[in-house]
Amino acid sequence: MRHPHSPERLEGALALLGAGAVFAWSMTMIWAMLVVHS
Repeated sequence: MRHPHSPERLEGALALLGAGAVFAWSMTMIWAMLVVHS
């Protein structure tokens, strides 16, 4: 039986969190650009 907090799970969670952060940052940058250029 696997442990709930296995390294694989943690790595996947961190990767997902990182992807979400990059996505949110890029969306914020695009939104800021649109506001500045409007």
